[in-house]
Amino acid sequence: MIKIMGFMKKKEGLTLDEFSHYWGEKHAPLGFDVLPDDIRVSRYVHHYAVPMEGLGESPFDGVAEFGFEDMDMFQKWFAWFMSDGGQALRDDEENFIDRSSTTVVIVEENVIIPGEDAREDGIKLIAGVKRKSDLTLKEFRQYWREKHAPLALKVLPQAPSVNRYVHNYGLALEGLGEPAFDGIGEICFDDLDAFMHSTQWFLGKGGQVLPDDEENFVDHSTRVAVIVEEKSFIR
Repeated sequence: MIKIMGFMKKKEGLTLDEFSHYWGEKHAPLGFDVLPDDIRVSRYVHHYAVPMEGLGESPFDGVAEFGFEDMDMFQKWFAWFMSDGGQALRDDEENFIDRSSTTVVIVEENVIIPGEDAREDGIKLIAGVKRKSDLTLKEFRQYWREKHAPLALKVLPQAPSVNRYVHNYGLALEGLGEPAFDGIGEICFDDLDAFMHSTQWFLGKGGQVLPDDEENFVDHSTRVAVIVEEKSFIR
């Protein structure tokens, strides 16, 4: 699946609740109203940032996710969105999004551990990273998929309540240059308690092998992580 993932900050003056409410209750219905019938969106998801005590302000307040069956359908949607047809949606974004703080990445999804990613009370960790400076985008993607993913498949089932794990590979498209993130990982947990327990596990002996291996392909200074709740409009 080809996806566009948009990392957003709320407009100044809005609370997190006001941002999330406007996005879900006003902007999303508008999108369905104006979308042409011949454009098929396979997945449409909102991720709302969850404030975590002791971790400070989240780097982003929400992550939008649109999925398409192939690159042709994505390009058809994108051309419409940037045309007069998508003007109403672009204008409405001004009501709740700080566009100067928005980061958009086009990715190809690879599900490593399938499972429910929209369960009630579920929590998701979304992390965007850049590759180490001595790697090409292709080499980064290959290592993550062929070496790190098999390691994760051995280790993650031991973690408390991890129910889904996804790789999103950043795509360098003509005219758009290098992606803002070379990779975006998603790990889903049963609930907030499960996430907290798993965090302790990842920091211990059981999970340390994964961050240790990340040193081989990830520039950790670029890592941006968001803890979110998910609402799926189209799965």
